[in-house]
Amino acid sequence: MQIHCFRLQEKGLLQLTEERPRASWLGDGIVRLLDIDTPDCTKELAEVLGPLHLDAALLDKLESQSGGVCVETFSHALFLRFPRPALHDFKDPYITAICVRETLIVLHNELYLSPEQILARIDRFGGIGSTTITDLLLHILLLAINRDIELYQQTRQMIGELSNDFAQSPNNDVLNDIQNLTNHVSRLQSTTEDRLILFGGLLTLKSPLLDLNEVRLYLKEAMNELNQMQRWLERLEGRLQGLSQHYNLSIQNSTNNRLRVLTVISAIFMPLTLIAGIYGMNFTNMPELHTSYGYYIILILMVLLGVGLGIFFYVRGWFE
Repeated sequence: MQIHCFRLQEKGLLQLTEERPRASWLGDGIVRLLDIDTPDCTKELAEVLGPLHLDAALLDKLESQSGGVCVETFSHALFLRFPRPALHDFKDPYITAICVRETLIVLHNELYLSPEQILARIDRFGGIGSTTITDLLLHILLLAINRDIELYQQTRQMIGELSNDFAQSPNNDVLNDIQNLTNHVSRLQSTTEDRLILFGGLLTLKSPLLDLNEVRLYLKEAMNELNQMQRWLERLEGRLQGLSQHYNLSIQNSTNNRLRVLTVISAIFMPLTLIAGIYGMNFTNMPELHTSYGYYIILILMVLLGVGLGIFFYVRGWFE
């Protein structure tokens, strides 16, 4: 279990510290972000969070770690469960957040953003802009949406490159690439739907721990972005379906071409086989068998017939 603690400074920037939870956090007025990675040891986790006096029901909910998106209030805390960025198939695709007075606790399995990346992203946006836990939580949620938009743009670019490569030189790896990209788009769609559920719950939430009145406009704008992203993902899904159909058609055309060549070859050899079968019969009264040049005549006839049929099918375009 790895623990990183950040303090929210006056200018809305986060400072990494070596602090650990203490009872004094509940009343010192300092906004903190406590990031806990891989909280597998329930007993150890309870000891770490013990000084914050969390409800027993909340600790039981942490221990179960089941279910999807969740927004639930307790007597002295707010429990949130929201999806992590859809990078790949995580063992646990959700992140848990607990708001306690001026402390925001974030728990997750498998590091989704390193502390350095969190600091860099917040610095890039010029800080959080405020020093409240509400703005801190909102900023973390918006960072996750921005990361999903980046993933969408990367996926769109990969689909465009796949389309160009397939148009230039189709190959057997295309189907695997289409399937992988389809799974990626599906993960993004599930993540977007979960975020819409989360933001919808926050819009109707009434909790003394978060002052959501001042950020409701941002929540609505975030939901608009998520709705727009759903439409974008539907277009990507349509493009992938088109690529899949194009690939299947190309495979079908390739198979049809092979079958056409085999059909032409069979058609050429069928009359030759018929002639060979007729003169291979063991009847006594077959006058042609006693002809001096009968063998050569039949060979020349078979060659001329084969070449003639080949020219006929070539003129008709069966070899194209």
